[in-house]
Amino acid sequence: MVESLAGANLVSDERFVEARIASRRERGYGPVHIRRDLEERGIDRETIDRWVDMNDREWLGDLRAVQQKKFGARAPATTAERARQMRFYQYRGFTMEQIRKILGKDNDTSQD
Repeated sequence: MVESLAGANLVSDERFVEARIASRRERGYGPVHIRRDLEERGIDRETIDRWVDMNDREWLGDLRAVQQKKFGARAPATTAERARQMRFYQYRGFTMEQIRKILGKDNDTSQD
């Protein structure tokens, strides 16, 4: 049964990966989380590498959407708030480079 579906190109790792990435991105997850998720599901690294480019600028748009939904448009007002946001974004699977681009490398949030 599965072989016949695969033969008709109705079931494949590529199609699964494409659908899984779209689903996880819609839910606000970043490339680190998605790569790990695909690896846990047995997808080979070559396929993952073809589909998940950690340096794709689209991830910044995804991260901005997550930021807007969770924290609104305001930049973190304190160092503690900045750290809290950074931890949240890391938990969601975004890289530190992406997070720094969104929050700014050294925003002056020293008024704790």
